[in-house]
Amino acid sequence: MRIVGIQGDGNAVGNNNRITVIKQKNHHYGGGNKNGDGDKNDGIGAIAIVIALALTGASFYFTRYSEMIYIVLRALAGLEVIGAVWAFYLYSQREAYAIAIKMIVVTALSAIGYLALTAAQENYPTEIIHLAQQSESVRTFWCGLNVYGRQLALLHTLTAGLGFSIGLLFLLPACTVATFFGYFEIAVSESTYGWLERISSWVLLAFGGFFICVASYFHTPAGWDTWSQFVKNPPSLVFCSK
Repeated sequence: MRIVGIQGDGNAVGNNNRITVIKQKNHHYGGGNKNGDGDKNDGIGAIAIVIALALTGASFYFTRYSEMIYIVLRALAGLEVIGAVWAFYLYSQREAYAIAIKMIVVTALSAIGYLALTAAQENYPTEIIHLAQQSESVRTFWCGLNVYGRQLALLHTLTAGLGFSIGLLFLLPACTVATFFGYFEIAVSESTYGWLERISSWVLLAFGGFFICVASYFHTPAGWDTWSQFVKNPPSLVFCSK
């Protein structure tokens, strides 16, 4: 499937696009707060434009450094797997099964994240990466993609930036605390113990699992179908207008 090299306005393809503009006259009868409605619509439109610009810019910079970003995220997931397995062994030897069970969950979620990140990196088309690396601006990159390419760029940007990264960071405190104190067995004060419990709680693990599983889902065939239906027409805005 062709991803780059599409010219046009993002809806019609080619250099000789024929665009039909339908002009509609709206007649308003009666009174009302017309200025208030207009200001509200203008505000919503401005927010939508800002969000669209932010997403396209984020997609450009993520894609440009996606190889390094994926390597870092995979390394973090791999370290969490190793640390959680080690902590599970330490606490199971001491019959501290509550922490050991928690480490099983961390191991499973980190492993899911690692496998999904590996698949995401392998399946991200090199054409998009090369285009980002060769483009001098966000506009050059974004307008060089067709709709399918923009959908892919947004998917990888959001799942890596908001899904995998946040999910793995939620798991990191629990894994680090269990591994460190499981090995060194350092005595801590009651207040410090309470703080360590909070940063490695089941609530944080649940949030981490949610972000990782949702991000992983969108890199499955069913997830892609959901995403492509949800983002049928990625924004082009003023970037690709002629």
